Order: sequence, then structure tokens, then C-alpha cells
Amino acid sequence: TDARLDADLSLLELLASADPLERHNWPGAYTRAREIADLNPHWRNVIVSDLSANREIFSLHEPYGSNTRPLNPNVSPEAAFVGNVAREGPGCPCVYLHMPIDERFLLTVAIDPAIFQSIITQHAPAAAVTAIVDRNGDFVGRSAENAERVGTPATQFVREAVESGQGSGIYDGVTWEGFRNHTAFVTSPTTGWSTHIAIDATLIDA
Repeated sequence: TDARLDADLSLLELLASADPLERHNWPGAYTRAREIADLNPHWRNVIVSDLSANREIFSLHEPYGSNTRPLNPNVSPEAAFVGNVAREGPGCPCVYLHMPIDERFLLTVAIDPAIFQSIITQHAPAAAVTAIVDRNGDFVGRSAENAERVGTPATQFVREAVESGQGSGIYDGVTWEGFRNHTAFVTSPTTGWSTHIAIDATLIDA
């Protein structure tokens, strides 16, 4: 997951340094962003925001010049960062990645969380319930009922592990389906997201 996000952040950095964005040529930037998004189908949306005016300049989900939505107040321009999963909004459910263009303008891309679901499908143990959650303890991807759960809060057991600040460990839990388990988890120092792998408690207890 970190490798996937690092690749997208690198691409976002290249887009932020493109001539139309550096020169604040927003019609040209809109065209360039569209070209990059078309080449990366997991990019569901690209947004440029004016932080001083607290407004979006453009979003690829709108014709250029028609978007005047206010910004999310939690967005910071200080450095590139991986945001959290969102269930609602243009191009969502999605994960937001942010890259400052300069001290005033911010470039944001909305990533399709299905790309993280494919990582779970490829690597997770078949007999486990595996999930990736963001810093708030909301599901980014999940091996069971993903479509219904992505962007929603994980169980209290998962959220307590996230909030503990331990970074990794093992805890007892019960999934939303009533699956009683022992869960191992580890937190990424890069994103603050964590992966949780729940194994049937009776297998280990026995």
C-alpha cells in the first residue's frame, strides 16, 4: 500500500511542477490534469484549490470554470500528504492525496480505493478477514463486504488499536459479521494507515 501511494505522490509531484500549474495557467492546468487522469484510471478526480480564497479553482468532475465549492477546512498546504478515505464527494468513495503547488494553491487527487482492495485480494490470507484502515479507523479496503464498508468506521476493536498509538500488536476482537478473532496489526509510519489481519480465535486458542 505504501508503494502504491508513493508512486501516486510522485506522479502528483510531477503534475504540480508542470508549466501550466507553476504559472497558474488554470485552463491549461485543467487540460494537463485531464490528460494525466486519463492515463491513470484509478485517479477519479483532480482538484486545484485556492487556499487563501477557501475555494476550488477547478475539479475534473465539473466543466472548467463552473466549480465554486468551499474547501475542506482540514486541508493543509504545508507539505505533500496522504489524506483519509471519504465515502461521499465527487469521484468517491476515494482517498485524497494532496500536493502544494506553492504557499497559496493546492493540488489534490482522488484515488479509487479499489486499487487497495486489489492489494488485499492479492496478499491477504484466505482464512482471515483483512482490512486497511485510515488514521481515523475508517475502512480503505476490506476482504469481506468491501463495497458496503469502504469509507465507514471499523469496529471499536480496530479503532481502539488505531488510537492506542502502539504502531503494531495483537488484540482480541469481533468483526461486524460476528467473527470472533485475534487480530495482528501494523501501522505505516509514512501514512498513519494500518493493516489488520483477523484470524479465527478458536484456531489459535486450540
